[in-house]
Amino acid sequence: MAIKLGNKRYVCLICNKEFTEEIACDMHKIKDHDLVYVPLLASDLDRLRQFLFMRNEELLTPSLVRTITHYAEQAARRQFEDSD
Repeated sequence: MAIKLGNKRYVCLICNKEFTEEIACDMHKIKDHDLVYVPLLASDLDRLRQFLFMRNEELLTPSLVRTITHYAEQAARRQFEDSD
């Protein structure tokens, strides 16, 4: 989702490049920054954040690991297909 700055001005959250159309900004983020959107529960995101600081693997629930693995595999497949 693009951030609206004002009338017909949108900015990329990643690089701050400005666009006059929201769809152009969104396409730029997906294509040029190779973004992957991962649906996470707020509680899963918090556990992932805690894991990054505490390195306690008990924080990584099976559903969280499955979700991250699934989207990482999809992203890797997409990169492989795009490189052909």
